[in-house]
Amino acid sequence: MTTTFVLVDHADSSTSSESSAAAVHHDSVVVDVIPLHSGRGGGHYRPAAAATGARALHWLPLAAAVSATRALLGASHEDLRLRARQLSRARSEAFFVARATTCCPIGGGGAVRFPEGGLYVCADVQPLVRAVVDVQRALVRIAAEEASHGACDCFYDDVRDAMSQLVGDATDGRGPAVFDRENFEAAFGLQWVE
Repeated sequence: MTTTFVLVDHADSSTSSESSAAAVHHDSVVVDVIPLHSGRGGGHYRPAAAATGARALHWLPLAAAVSATRALLGASHEDLRLRARQLSRARSEAFFVARATTCCPIGGGGAVRFPEGGLYVCADVQPLVRAVVDVQRALVRIAAEEASHGACDCFYDDVRDAMSQLVGDATDGRGPAVFDRENFEAAFGLQWVE
């Protein structure tokens, strides 16, 4: 038996009815119905699947990402030797756990548009995901090699690369990993519908 969640779009009930019928037809059980927007007015994103996918990713404000990355740039060789595991854990928490899971710029209910003027990064998509993983790998290498000179150099290079994804050479100072409303909607193929 398969558990199926059905996304219900209030503006297009035929899609959800077809999904429900397909789920029942394939010997599945429909357990829950997840509304795409609250019905409070104000609009919602289409297509619903893309909006749902975007909400499932790890988002955090640009300022928080820059702050977490800048803290790593300030770590001395001795800090790295003594605290590599702690720094790795703090980096993971900053990008993947605490703020990142609760701060989706389009909200949990789908009836919130990406904030005008808001700047966010997503730790799950390129180019930032590669940079974040490289920093984590470098910290693990430091812990395993007891902060050898080569491991620390690699770490600092990876942190500088991560920072360049956040703060870049563009005229507005943003790096390629930063999303504003326009490039968020374009990247995920979303259209705001009133």
